[in-house]
Amino acid sequence: MAIPLCGTARPDVLRCAGSEIRRELARLKAHSGDVRDVVFAPNGELIASAGVDGRVNIWQTSSAKPLQALSHVGEVYDIEFAPDSATIAVAADSGVWLWAC
Repeated sequence: MAIPLCGTARPDVLRCAGSEIRRELARLKAHSGDVRDVVFAPNGELIASAGVDGRVNIWQTSSAKPLQALSHVGEVYDIEFAPDSATIAVAADSGVWLWAC
């Protein structure tokens, strides 16, 4: 099974590629500034990114369809999915938040 890899070539674009075949799978318009963190949900069905623009974006992995855009005051530094993939924890300037996915 190929494990997707994600990174940023530009501050506002998130690019994902399959690790076995090294081809781009998706290019996601992510943020208006630098991307701070990118995580996959444990179930593999969601991907999330956090940025200095105070946004957390969540997409469906299989289709790259945007599902949620969460806004915070100030920068978002870190994100992490719960083991059941139903909740995401967000560490931002404004505090620590838990969101349903």
